[in-house]
Amino acid sequence: VQVVQQEARVLLPQAIGGLKDWTVAGKLRGARVLQGMLWLARGAATDFLPALLSGLFAAVDDDDGDVRAHVSACARMAGSVCEPGSVVGRAVAECTASEAASVAHRSACLLVLSQLLVGMGAAAVEAHVPAIAATLSQPQFCAAPISAAEESGGAHARMRLRLVSVVESLVAAAGPTCAGEPQAYQLYCALVQLAAAPTAADDDYEPQRRALA
Repeated sequence: VQVVQQEARVLLPQAIGGLKDWTVAGKLRGARVLQGMLWLARGAATDFLPALLSGLFAAVDDDDGDVRAHVSACARMAGSVCEPGSVVGRAVAECTASEAASVAHRSACLLVLSQLLVGMGAAAVEAHVPAIAATLSQPQFCAAPISAAEESGGAHARMRLRLVSVVESLVAAAGPTCAGEPQAYQLYCALVQLAAAPTAADDDYEPQRRALA
């Protein structure tokens, strides 16, 4: 463990780079190595959050189910070992970093954020509920699709379902804190916006149903 922590500056970037390999086998190998490296590096992994989150965002929606599962496991591990304030700060900033960001990117950010929260655990999540709630209440998550490709591909529906998943993770981890103000109102606004969001004619309204539930 001490060796990994001392050599993290060399070893972690190599492991993170594996998530962007062009083959399924390479991504799987990279994700498995990264998960072990994160566990061994512990808090030292916090120094590599920008590159780590970039790798997770890029691979969490991979076409291969095994890759997706291993990348999600890496996100949970990152949430458990990295400094909570740094994790939340960077992850929520990425969710709303640019209005020009693609729906697919925002969707990936929300999925990674939900997995990070699971890994962090209730005690660590509680202090960051207000910042996360403020992010989720932003209107860009519920805006109408800007192109037929976005709408037909279901990108908006996935993003909205993932927003609900983040809210569910927050409430499960820190329900009493979520009931305080201003975060209670912000989470309410996020869900109301989602319930009223425009959707494709052939959509099954699953995000809206989940929001109302």
